Amino acid sequence: MLALARAKPGELAYASNGSGSMVHLGVELIAYSAQVKLIHIPYKGFAPALPDVITGRAPLMMADWAPISAQLKSGALKPLAVTSAKRWPLLPDVPTVAEPGFPGYEMEIWFGLYAPAKTPAAVVTRVNDEMRKWLATAEARDAFAVIGHEPVPSTPDAVRQRIAAEQKLFGPAIKAAGIKVE
Repeated sequence: MLALARAKPGELAYASNGSGSMVHLGVELIAYSAQVKLIHIPYKGFAPALPDVITGRAPLMMADWAPISAQLKSGALKPLAVTSAKRWPLLPDVPTVAEPGFPGYEMEIWFGLYAPAKTPAAVVTRVNDEMRKWLATAEARDAFAVIGHEPVPSTPDAVRQRIAAEQKLFGPAIKAAGIKVE
């Protein structure tokens, strides 16, 4: 993919599930790190992007497991790499992005539960405690497994730290790609 991007600068396109999405930012981080220019084709979700990726109109896409698992299993899509820090159990033969030359690259899609900024601390603590209890259940593990994830309980402070770290990580790639809030 990178050899093609270097051979045809600014010609290789990729689909995303929307401008500013983690998918958009994740691909731009790879492009920034590799010093290649890719053309972003934003779609309004994975469902409208998939037919174009399957037919080759949009030759690349980074996606979460749930929207593409059937196409991967059928062979309609070919995985090039996973964005996790280590190989993924559902695709054990697929290398990580870090393996072919991007050491330290890791991007995981994660979910957070948010409340208005002025929510009382006691309410935030109670909701967090209840969510952490539920995330420890078999029901939660099963529900997350269906979409290719596993529940990882956290704290409000850890979420704030993760957001700050991601802003720092993606900042240079966002600037280089000229990504603007729409």
